[in-house]
Parts: sequence; structure tokens; C-alpha cells
Amino acid sequence: MKKKYIKIAGAVGLLVVAAIGGSLAASYSSTDGIGAAVVDITEGSVNVQIEGSGLTELNGSSNYIEIGSDKGCQLDLKNVSDGKNPFTMYAKVVVSSTWNDDELDEKELKDDYVGYKIDGQLVKKVETYAEQYKAGDWIVAKNDGIEMVLYYTKPIKPGEKTSNFVDSISFDKDINNDYLNGKLQFKVAAYSVQENSVTKAMPAEWGVFPKLSDSGEIVEIKEEKKE
Repeated sequence: MKKKYIKIAGAVGLLVVAAIGGSLAASYSSTDGIGAAVVDITEGSVNVQIEGSGLTELNGSSNYIEIGSDKGCQLDLKNVSDGKNPFTMYAKVVVSSTWNDDELDEKELKDDYVGYKIDGQLVKKVETYAEQYKAGDWIVAKNDGIEMVLYYTKPIKPGEKTSNFVDSISFDKDINNDYLNGKLQFKVAAYSVQENSVTKAMPAEWGVFPKLSDSGEIVEIKEEKKE
């Protein structure tokens, strides 16, 4: 029985190309009909940058992985505020994906073939902020199959890094021929606010209200302010 593969091809800078292609079924013996899609990785704030070994690995032009396994993509954030204005920051990351076909988007919402792992565990579905939970050092506030919204629970000092917000990208073994020519676009964006104004900055910038512990860690993110 022929194996199922995903191809990861290279692009420029922080752009990587991910595609479904190859022999997804016995009727395909090579990389016929392979697709490609740009993965856009950007920082929404000049004070944090996305780093990680996954960027280098995903830029390889001849990497194949078997569907049903994971592709390592260890991504973290670094506080890069300069020496003149060294700010401790809180960070938010948004990971989103979409297929190049509306029907495939609808199927993915039902089939749930693509996932992410944090702290070694596949991230659970989270439809609303009321269902949020902690995965490693991150709060998963949303993961509805289209967009995953994460908040780092700890303040990040200048020069410090977070733990990984993505350990790997997971592709289910049951993905079928409907996705053969599909192009899946991943987007990752990072944002930050200063620690000394977090209770005002998060509502103003992100429209959410953080609940902090005595040590300054975020224990909950609320969409409405409750006294």
C-alpha cells in the first residue's frame, strides 16, 4: 500500500510553502497534481519576533513527511525591545489556516484533518473564550478550525523567549483524495503589549480583559469586563 505524503517546499525569508500532493491513493504514483501555498509569518509588534528551528526545517525544498505523522515546527517568541527602551511584554499569537477552495474549507471544519501540538499535546477545539484552557505556558482562547488564538501566561523580559507556541503541525492519517490538489495557507502573527500597562493595553489593543495572579501571570482572558 502506498504511503501518503505532504510536501514542504521552500520560499524566501520567513515564508514557507506547504502543500498536499503526491501519492494519496494507489491511483497516484508520483507527485502528480501537487499544490503549494505560502505560509505568512509576521510580527504585529516590533517588540517581539517569531523564532524557532521549524522555520529552517520548513524552508527545505525536498522535505516529505507521511500523513498521519507530525512535522516538527518549533516556534517561539523573543522579546527584542532595544536597550534604550527595554520593556517587559505580554504576548498574543494568532495561527490561522485556510484552503484555496471553499468546499475544502467546509470539509476541513467537519473533518478536522489539520492540527497543532503545544507542549506535546494536540490542541483541543475551543469554540469560545468560555472554553479556554491552558496548554503548557499558553492559554488557548480559541481554536475553531479556522483560527487559533493564544496568550502567553508569563510576562516576557527583554531578551527572554517564550516556550513553544507550536511544537508541530499534525496531518491526520485519514485525509483523503478530496484534498489532493488543495492548497493550505498558514498564517502566523505575533503581538505584544507592555507589562506596565497591560490592564489598559489589552482591552484597548485586543478587546480582551486579562485576569492576573499576584505574581503577574495571566490566569484567564475575558471578552467582557466583570467586576
